[in-house]
Amino acid sequence: MGMKTVAAGYEFAHRDDYEGRRVLPSVKVDADSRNIEELQVVADETRYMPRRGPDELVQLQAGGVEISGYQGMMPEMEEGTLVIDDIYHFEMERLLEIYKPDIFCAGVKEKYAVQKAGIPCKQLHSYDYGGPYAGFRGAINFYNEIDRMVNTKIWSYARAPWEAEEELEQEAIAS
Repeated sequence: MGMKTVAAGYEFAHRDDYEGRRVLPSVKVDADSRNIEELQVVADETRYMPRRGPDELVQLQAGGVEISGYQGMMPEMEEGTLVIDDIYHFEMERLLEIYKPDIFCAGVKEKYAVQKAGIPCKQLHSYDYGGPYAGFRGAINFYNEIDRMVNTKIWSYARAPWEAEEELEQEAIAS
């Protein structure tokens, strides 16, 4: 898309979300350092219908397709990109103030504060008046929405309520 990511993170992440599945063997499962739940997942024999058979999976893996691995977010990020786990409001405001991003992608709790700062916010926790985003067609939908949001002129006219109050105070003092 030609976008530069300046920061990324999760809200409820575990080490493997950031560092990838390769860290799982080194994670201690005890009361003090537990940060990844142990889950036992069993396929429902009547409802689970795999899309690929075991032979197809072996062929895909032999062809270089990684089936159950995840490299994590951090290996994919450029040098100097910030990783912020469970961002809170003050951090978000400072991020917006310092980096002045063209768009901010987050959840519903950040959405309205970001928009009041005059920056379009794409809510990633739901379709938020858009989507669907699955598959190739979904990627095109997502790209079109980001393009529309970044290139909409309305954000240059947006003023946060606290900026409008300041203007009113200045008018009252000048009168």
